[in-house]
Amino acid sequence: MLTLSFLVGNLPNLPEQRQYWYRLRADNGEIVQSSEGYTAKASCENGIRAVKANCQPHRFEPFFTAGQYGFNHVAANGEIIGRSE
Repeated sequence: MLTLSFLVGNLPNLPEQRQYWYRLRADNGEIVQSSEGYTAKASCENGIRAVKANCQPHRFEPFFTAGQYGFNHVAANGEIIGRSE
C-alpha cells in the first residue's frame, strides 16, 4: 500500500518563499516519489488528487538512465505528474 504525506516549508535560499510538497511512500516507509515545490497549497492538493486518480500500474513508466532505474508517473493526459526518487 502506498501512502501520501504533505509537507510545508521554506526554500533554504529563499526563506520568505513558502513551498508545499507531497511524497508518496511505500509500505516500508521509503519515499518512492516526490512532487515539485508548489507555491499554493491548493495546487499541491490538486497534485495529490492527480496522483490518487492515476495510481494504477500502467501509469508508471520505468526508465534506466546513467546506471539508475526509475519511473515516471504519468497522468491520463500524458503529463508527468511525478518522478521516482
